Amino acid sequence: MTASKGVNIRILNNIFYISRNYRPTNNAANKPKTDIEHILDSMGIRNLGLKQSRIRNSALGAIISFLSITKGLLLLPSKSYLVVQYPLSKYYNYITWGARVKGSKILLVIHDVHSLMKGKLAVEKEMKRFNIADKIIVHNDAMKSWFEEQGCTATLKTLELFDYLNTLDLRIDRKTELQKPYQLVVAGGLTIDKSAFIYKMQQQKVKNYFFNLYGNGFSKENLDPQKKLLHYQGSFPP
Repeated sequence: MTASKGVNIRILNNIFYISRNYRPTNNAANKPKTDIEHILDSMGIRNLGLKQSRIRNSALGAIISFLSITKGLLLLPSKSYLVVQYPLSKYYNYITWGARVKGSKILLVIHDVHSLMKGKLAVEKEMKRFNIADKIIVHNDAMKSWFEEQGCTATLKTLELFDYLNTLDLRIDRKTELQKPYQLVVAGGLTIDKSAFIYKMQQQKVKNYFFNLYGNGFSKENLDPQKKLLHYQGSFPP
């Protein structure tokens, strides 16, 4: 077993998580969650559910996720700690209810806040969901302050700068001479409301670089072909 420096092994032995099915998509929506599970595994934190799966069929995937969570809750030791990742859609109430029945503490890892995403959910309603948790890991100090201002009662910790796990060798030979124009890669959601800054770059006088764009939602209507600054390359599974 491996553990981070300063982390009590006895505590790690009493922390668990429950994996589920993650439907394959051409975006990074699920990668942070699957990466967190891999990191938990590397720390010696055990999965009580079924093995992580990536089944594309939505109905079958939902059944597998439900069975995995049910199995995990049945095996969850009383008065233990359960790591839950948010959002968890329709399973959130179920898994937090099960943890409470077992008298376990809930450690919540936040990926997205729906009430900050164009008002998908009222802040008060979502904060009630968050207050079910005992400890919450948020992105940074700004998000921590926002949670506190909205009346969050859980203990808040910040993750700060983070990145996806990578299995590829991306080392660059330092002796390699970079050629102009430079190629800048942008990967993520490319809708105009989410990534307007990319399209606004076409208003700048740019000579020494251009963008290669990867992701969903690219707006051809906002492309200036005369600028030749933005080059859309498509979307691919992470």
